[in-house]
Amino acid sequence: MKYVLLIYIIFAISFKSEACNEFFNKLSIKEFPDYVTESDKKFIQKIFENEDGIENERIISFKEDGSFDPPWCLEDDGPPYYDGDKFTISSENIYLAIREDSIVINEKGSAFRIWANLKNSSDDNLYLWFETKVIQTGARSKFLRGTEAYDFVIGHFNSKIKCVLGDWVFGDNLKTFNSKTSNLNISMEEAAISTWSGANASRYGFTEVIIEKVEGVRGAFSSVSVKFCRP
Repeated sequence: MKYVLLIYIIFAISFKSEACNEFFNKLSIKEFPDYVTESDKKFIQKIFENEDGIENERIISFKEDGSFDPPWCLEDDGPPYYDGDKFTISSENIYLAIREDSIVINEKGSAFRIWANLKNSSDDNLYLWFETKVIQTGARSKFLRGTEAYDFVIGHFNSKIKCVLGDWVFGDNLKTFNSKTSNLNISMEEAAISTWSGANASRYGFTEVIIEKVEGVRGAFSSVSVKFCRP
C-alpha cells in the first residue's frame, strides 16, 4: 500500500510540473529573468491559462535619448515604474509587468489595476494600490481578484518587505476604517487592522500598525495613510 501511495504522489507531482511546463512552452517562454519568482510563475499560469492572444517580452534597453516605448500600460497619471529591466506578459484582457522592485497589473479597457512598488532601492516599505471594484456601482473586475493578487505580490517580494503601506482616499478600506472609528472606544490602529488590507497584512505577519496621517474627523476621514509592519 505504501508503494502504491508513493507512486501516486510522484505521478501527481510530475503531472503538475509537466502541465506547468506545457503552459509556458505554449507561450514560448524559455527563460525568465532572475527576479521572476516561482510564486510569479504560478500566478501567471493561473491568470493567463484561459486567455487568448498572449504575448511576452523582456524590456532591458533604452533608446539613445534614454526613453523607450512601453507596451500598453497605465495612463499618464500612473506611477513611473516602466523604466529599466522588466518582464511583461499580456493577453487580450490583461497586462502584467514584473520588475525586481515593482509589479503592475491592468485589466485592459477598464480602470481596474493593481500597483505594488518598493519605494526605492534601499527601502523595505512596499506601497500597494488596488483598484478592483467600482465604488459607485459595486461592479468588480472580471480578471483581478484582490486576495489572489495580494498573495502574488507578497510572494514576489517575500522577505524584502518590512512594512506594507496604504493610502486610502476611497474604497472599502476607508469605509471600514470610518465605520470602526465612529466608535470612540476603538482606536485608529484597531480600526486599520480590521480593514481588508489590515486583515491580509496580518496573514503575513504585518501586525504592527502605524497611522502616519489622517485627514478629517473620526468616522468621516477623507484620507488615511497607514503602515502595517512586521514587529
